[in-house]
Amino acid sequence: MPEPFPIADTESLHQLRAPVTRRLMALRERGELRTWQVELAAASIGTSSRTVFRWLKQARLDGRCERKERDRFAITDELRAELASLGGNAAALHRALLTRALQAGPPAPSLATLHRALRRDLTPGHRAGLVTGERARRAYDVHLRRPKGPGRPDVHRNLVWEGDHVEASVYVDVDGTLRKPWVTWFVDCATNGICGLAVTPTRPSSASIQVALRAAMLRKAPYGPFGGVPLAVRIDQGADFLSRIVTQTLGRFAIPAGVLPGYCPHLKGTVENLNGCVKKMLFAAMPHYSEIPTRMNGKPYAPEGPALPFEVFVDRLQDWVTDWNHHIVKDSLGKRTPVQAWEADAWPVEDIPAEDLRLLTMVDDGKNARSSAAGCRGARVSACITARG
Repeated sequence: MPEPFPIADTESLHQLRAPVTRRLMALRERGELRTWQVELAAASIGTSSRTVFRWLKQARLDGRCERKERDRFAITDELRAELASLGGNAAALHRALLTRALQAGPPAPSLATLHRALRRDLTPGHRAGLVTGERARRAYDVHLRRPKGPGRPDVHRNLVWEGDHVEASVYVDVDGTLRKPWVTWFVDCATNGICGLAVTPTRPSSASIQVALRAAMLRKAPYGPFGGVPLAVRIDQGADFLSRIVTQTLGRFAIPAGVLPGYCPHLKGTVENLNGCVKKMLFAAMPHYSEIPTRMNGKPYAPEGPALPFEVFVDRLQDWVTDWNHHIVKDSLGKRTPVQAWEADAWPVEDIPAEDLRLLTMVDDGKNARSSAAGCRGARVSACITARG
């Protein structure tokens, strides 16, 4: 008799019962069923041949190949809606069922039976969503990972970039005022290389996106060899990313902007992973980190030392970007650094002359400005500071 294979659980055995039984019954109807075939099928699903013979007997009697479901309490659509109105409170739902049972309604199950039905009929994400909301439900979603790394001819450098803003979780000194700066950057999805960035001491705007885009396209220090012209760019629905200035700038390079739906960070997972890595690897080690542990009363521990000047913060960020691109090995890249993955890619890189890039990233606001000895009137000026670039 063949040695049985291990089966994952009882539920898997119930799922396999119907197809195995139907196959053996087809052999029986043709007169080809033998005992060794039953024993082989039983061993392959991790059960005994006696169990499989019992399944075949039941199929001969009533034609049923599936397991007979027991009568048990189930969560209906009406109970699911009532549970949602109660904020996911199973005890409150049980009290409502008891009240209806006392008013000549259907009999109410025990609280333990109700909990078992909730665990069986509702997913963990559904239960969390009923209690906390949609954000908690999405935390249980399973997302696929976009392919990257060696051996993927359909994934190459500059195929897609992802752009995003991230607020630095650290306070820095900006002219005597403590502020949390913002970083705007673009990352190549195939190699995880940071192509360029811009840093602003206040909330970013479309101007900072233009500066970061220009720094990303110029393949020179400190971001080289990354850069060039991507075939597409993924962005979210931020007002600055969807502004006329940004879309007009991308359109001049014939770069389509893939605008993702709101509140779906998993759709631009490369740059979102970068946002999380810089927070854990760099910001958490800086003084005046905004998410430091707190005391029992909820107040944070006093920061050690003075806050970094804004210029020093920019320098340290740029040093970390250099380490990320040239020294930090990524498992998703086959134990290679981003620069190694970039240089091993044979896809041609299209460069744009610096002068053409400067002209193409200049956008007219459509207003006439009058210049005089007192200055320029009617022109709106936005400024941001880039990291050494």
